[in-house]
Amino acid sequence: MDDAIRDGHSKIVSWLFENRAVGCTSAPMDNAAARGDIAAVKWLRVARSEGCSTHAIDIAARRGHITVVQWLSENRSEGCSTLAMDGAAARGYLDMLKWLHEKRSEGCTEAAMVAAAGRGQFDVLLFLHQYRSKDCSRLASARAADFEELEIVQWLKFFYPGLFDVSAVRVHAATRAWPSAIAQTLEL
Repeated sequence: MDDAIRDGHSKIVSWLFENRAVGCTSAPMDNAAARGDIAAVKWLRVARSEGCSTHAIDIAARRGHITVVQWLSENRSEGCSTLAMDGAAARGYLDMLKWLHEKRSEGCTEAAMVAAAGRGQFDVLLFLHQYRSKDCSRLASARAADFEELEIVQWLKFFYPGLFDVSAVRVHAATRAWPSAIAQTLEL
């Protein structure tokens, strides 16, 4: 049953449920949440007793399935982990990030800002700066430099001078042959 649910074969799942005493784990609800399949998530809650794990909200948040995240948060007790906000930030799902920040208490890790910086998610970075500024690390400037997110590198240097990794940014500037004007602007 786990495999049929994971692969979205709802007719097979219904048949197994009605005709066989086949059990399953919490993986089906986790997988349905990962696919954004709210109908399957709701059906599993009613038809099965296995529930889900924190992975359900974590992966649904990372994949942008806000309806699933909201429903699971309101109807299940498993909750989520910091991976939910980290994943939403990495993928640039600002609405998801705002909802998780407002409705959940798990928070995020430094990985959220690092991923946002490296992927050029400036709106996400600004949100994290406003509400979760303690969750920044030196790796954010290095990651932004690695992906040539120059505006973000400058922004991080201004707002997080104590966490700005000058040596890593210098290496990236040299290996990427950034124009000298950029290096001067960054005062490298």
